[in-house]
Amino acid sequence: FDRATPVSYRIQVATESGEQAELWGYFQVREEKTQPVLPFTLSPDLQRPTVVDASQQVAPPVKNVVDLLPLIDPDTCWKQGDWTLSESVLLSPKAYGARIEIPYTPPTEYRLLAIVQPLDPPNGLLLGQRLNDHRFVTLLNYHPGKIGLSAIENIQGQNVGNATTYQGDVFQPGQLSQVIATVRRNHVHLAVDGRTLINWQGSPEDLSLSDYWKTPNEKALFLGTYDCRYRIHRLQLEPLTGEGMVLETAE
Repeated sequence: FDRATPVSYRIQVATESGEQAELWGYFQVREEKTQPVLPFTLSPDLQRPTVVDASQQVAPPVKNVVDLLPLIDPDTCWKQGDWTLSESVLLSPKAYGARIEIPYTPPTEYRLLAIVQPLDPPNGLLLGQRLNDHRFVTLLNYHPGKIGLSAIENIQGQNVGNATTYQGDVFQPGQLSQVIATVRRNHVHLAVDGRTLINWQGSPEDLSLSDYWKTPNEKALFLGTYDCRYRIHRLQLEPLTGEGMVLETAE
């Protein structure tokens, strides 16, 4: 490893009885023992129990986390491109402008967690999101040249290259990465493997979705990819304020 980083992995194993099982794991690479672990704000599934005395206030456990992957059926969800779902893992096609609707409209404020794995030289991965009634995308690792770009699109009509743009590759071929996108009333924060890429504050009215990435249901979340196959191993939403809702799909 050339830098401190969190590492997650997923392994298919066979038990002594011959049964198949799946093991998830996560570990930290740190430069010093005293260095804080990454990410500084852990996803819900990585929270550790803490022993406290009666004088300390204990934060309530995370409730009502929504597992979005089981809601996605490539046979019934609107999609552009050949998306497939096998053994609870969603696979995107290697195509330009590929996208698939998630039949779920998010609450007012929420945190979206994804475990993703690029199978090709990493190019654009998009999280299609909503803030109030405004749709937008969080673009990760788009490669128009030698350097990957990540940004919120669109802000005041401007796409990648706007003030939120982060320059640098954030994914590696074949490696799992954890993406956490937190949406507040006037704030969008994006972190990949514990590293903050985007920390935007502004008016929801400044956010919009370009025609290129639009999907039929304006209330729905969606995923998009650009010239790269991605495996989506986990996709969860934690409501922070308000309630989300599962949407109907065409049969």
